[in-house]
Amino acid sequence: MTSQQPTRFENYPPDPVESGGFGEPSPDAPPNAPGSGVMRRTLIGVGVGLPVLWLGSVTLGRMLLAPDPPSPPDHPSSEVTPSAEPDRVSIGRHSATVPEGWDVADDVNGALILTSGSNRVLARVFAARTTDRAEDLIGALTERSRGDFVGSLDGAVNDGAYLYVRHAAVSARGTLDGMKARLGADLWIDERNLALLTVKTLTAVSGSEIAAAADRVVRELSLDL
Repeated sequence: MTSQQPTRFENYPPDPVESGGFGEPSPDAPPNAPGSGVMRRTLIGVGVGLPVLWLGSVTLGRMLLAPDPPSPPDHPSSEVTPSAEPDRVSIGRHSATVPEGWDVADDVNGALILTSGSNRVLARVFAARTTDRAEDLIGALTERSRGDFVGSLDGAVNDGAYLYVRHAAVSARGTLDGMKARLGADLWIDERNLALLTVKTLTAVSGSEIAAAADRVVRELSLDL
């Protein structure tokens, strides 16, 4: 009797999963329940909406409790603010501040005249020649600009204070309308032959505010030289 061999079974590894061959999903991970994504989004929306709703209610409450802004006045303030720029006058390219209490007088000959009572500062500009010397011209020019001043002019002085400007000065003591007065004149001729003449006629005492104001006017007029 022939003995029959037992049937043999061969074990083969399972087929790889179609999703890339990394094996089947873990049996411990539960499948997603239907509608779970919608529920999660709903919970998130409620969580975000509550703080926004609370913030809006707080803001509205503050607006309702805030006092009304004050109403503007019926009329603007009548307070006058002084101008930052004082009054200035000019002649040619020269300018100066009009001192307080001084007036600007009209002159048909094109001169600039500032007065305070009997005190006066006069300024003229003109074109000189290259060969003109300030000390040769100032005497005659001052004689024509002295007004009612009576007195003899001192000799012209060239102090040499300017490097490129020809300058000369004269002075005199005398009377004006019966009062003691003094006169001081300066003539500048710059390197372009543009000339500036200033003549001060003062009855105010030396060192007074009026005398100091006249000096400031002359100094300012000559700053551009």
